[in-house]
Amino acid sequence: MALEWLSTVLEKKLGVRPTIGQTGPITEGSHGYMAQIRRIELQWPVDRADLPKSVVIKCPVAGSAADAWLDASGDMDAEERAKAAAEKAKDMKKVQELCHAAESQVYGLFDENYPAPCPIPKTYASFGISHDHPSIIMEDITGATITDIVDGWTDKQVYTILDSIVNIHVMSFTTEKWKTVEIEEDDDMMETFSQMAKTFATEILKRNPLPSLEKVSSHILKDSSWFKGMYKKFADHPLSVLVHGDMWAPQFLWRGDTLAAIVDWQLTHKGSIMEDFLRLVPLGVSSSDKIRLTPTLLNYYYTQLNSKLEAKGFKIPFTYQEMMEEYKSSLPYACGMAVFAFGMWSNSPVLKKGDSGDEGRISEMYSRMASLLDECVHAYGW
Repeated sequence: MALEWLSTVLEKKLGVRPTIGQTGPITEGSHGYMAQIRRIELQWPVDRADLPKSVVIKCPVAGSAADAWLDASGDMDAEERAKAAAEKAKDMKKVQELCHAAESQVYGLFDENYPAPCPIPKTYASFGISHDHPSIIMEDITGATITDIVDGWTDKQVYTILDSIVNIHVMSFTTEKWKTVEIEEDDDMMETFSQMAKTFATEILKRNPLPSLEKVSSHILKDSSWFKGMYKKFADHPLSVLVHGDMWAPQFLWRGDTLAAIVDWQLTHKGSIMEDFLRLVPLGVSSSDKIRLTPTLLNYYYTQLNSKLEAKGFKIPFTYQEMMEEYKSSLPYACGMAVFAFGMWSNSPVLKKGDSGDEGRISEMYSRMASLLDECVHAYGW
């Protein structure tokens, strides 16, 4: 990996040219479905506090996502798999481009004059997909750990993450600059995501007949309107907020009980106040903890948002009842994304470690997905 160009980039940013040291993949739980993520060690000719000992470079690559989709698509021989891979290559390349563009915009949005509302890595540079070296060069959050998705977050961690969601929503309702993050609404990309979710549902049902998944498939996953409708509804809506879009365990880096950074903003967009909540809780904790925590967390979210907006001289733009209506309205989208996520995770190293614990790991995440689907089916009386 020739990285002299990286030395030039960092010299332009920091005024000193580093020597590139060892490079290697990030191993602390990063699965990189849509990117290759590597740690680059640096040596500097001067001793200065602002010169990092290492950086992380993230380069858009869709190989892992494509492999997980193919693995979940049923039994195929080598020829059939090669044909399917070729057919999907163009779609995955477009998804990769859009994800990279979204994340680059988010990291480029914040600076000393417009501080991030939650902890994120410092960004040294980012380059678009057409650049010779498409990548994001960012701070290496050393000494951090992630929580294994199957273990689930503690109550304290959930509240800490929810505090960040509240702060993002405060920013969304009190400032305008975040709206400059323009995410292309690409119909082909939405069709690709929707088709993948439908494929995952079909394969899950072959192995585990689940009445609520059958109903979700017939009411929601039958076409792409569940996905497109959510994006289009909030593209220009008075209650739009900046949504992370993919809040699961590897995106949260912890130093002890402190949230050090939220990463991987590839699916960010203008969305619902309940969208990140409905990813954070149903898939981030056990189904029993979800049932126990959800009412309290919703009350906490509303109370905290109201208090922080009032402190800035703003009135909360929705009632508690309107929040609950938005919660219900967001359930179908959350179900579609949960099916998509489970399909990806159960066909990749997220849940498949290659040991005797794999079945239990998959079963636990299946039960969380099922609990969310059951809730949606009950809410809509299907």
